[in-house]
Amino acid sequence: MAKRSGKSPTQRSLQFGRDAGYTCEIVERWNPHVRRRQDLLGFADLLFVGNGAIVAVQTTSGGDVSKRIAKIEACENARTWLANGGKIEVHGWRKVGPRGKRKTWQIRRVFVTLCGVSGAIVTEEANNV
Repeated sequence: MAKRSGKSPTQRSLQFGRDAGYTCEIVERWNPHVRRRQDLLGFADLLFVGNGAIVAVQTTSGGDVSKRIAKIEACENARTWLANGGKIEVHGWRKVGPRGKRKTWQIRRVFVTLCGVSGAIVTEEANNV
């Protein structure tokens, strides 16, 4: 098996948050009893605190963003988090660039919010990154 090089999506999101002025912490933990990673409240890998907000972040590779959004939509704790003023973002990381040129890592940020009228979870792509 080839050795994986570079940073993980978690490490990339940590750096992104710190660069944006947040205090950041990994809140996903390894559970040795079931031999798997467990997210904080069932949906958060990272916590960003600062800039007037507390943001729970789910981070992944670029192709799995929709799966993470579905996971959040199915999680009752996510609704409770949003209803009590917390924010949720999904970060998807992928390499992009012109064909034949050097590829760079780019983030796809999706904001997850709670619709006040229906209580449904809605998403919005960030377009300023």
